[in-house]
Amino acid sequence: MAGTVQQIKPRDAEEYRAWLKKEHGVEITTRTQTYYGSALNAAVEQIRSSHFWASLGQRLREFEDAYWLRTDYKLFAVPEAPLLQVKPFESAVSKSFRKNVLSNRNWPDPPQGGWILPENWLVRLNDLIRTLFVVKYADGVQYLVERITETANGTGDSCKSFYEARDEGYYAAHVYVLQPCEVPRIS
Repeated sequence: MAGTVQQIKPRDAEEYRAWLKKEHGVEITTRTQTYYGSALNAAVEQIRSSHFWASLGQRLREFEDAYWLRTDYKLFAVPEAPLLQVKPFESAVSKSFRKNVLSNRNWPDPPQGGWILPENWLVRLNDLIRTLFVVKYADGVQYLVERITETANGTGDSCKSFYEARDEGYYAAHVYVLQPCEVPRIS
């Protein structure tokens, strides 16, 4: 088309950071990283004290016992309750790169929903706060997803799940329980 300039698609993280600065005036700095960590650590504390997290923690033993009665096997590979963790900052940068550039079918226009920039990462990127349950057997994945979903429904929280399997033997489910959190503004 005459009069339009095709944006050059960034190929790696370094080019992506330069593209963010040039096209969106967004520079990823140590302040960006500090804010990201502070905001998510504040959210982790709120989730730890939520009704859902407390209820889930209380029910883990119940899940284990019910699965044992049904199968004669332990549900969990690791008996300790999982910890809430924050997605590493560089992983968030990488995920925004994948969504904005690599998997963006609208390129050079924004992906569906608009550009994913540090100012909206906390809303637009999923699994920024996460945990990991490891079950011993494949049928335990669906069993646990159903129990987590029941727990979320019981506490009035929105929950959705997605199953994922790969040829190399990875079989998992991603369960997203949406928790309202108040996070400080960068200013």
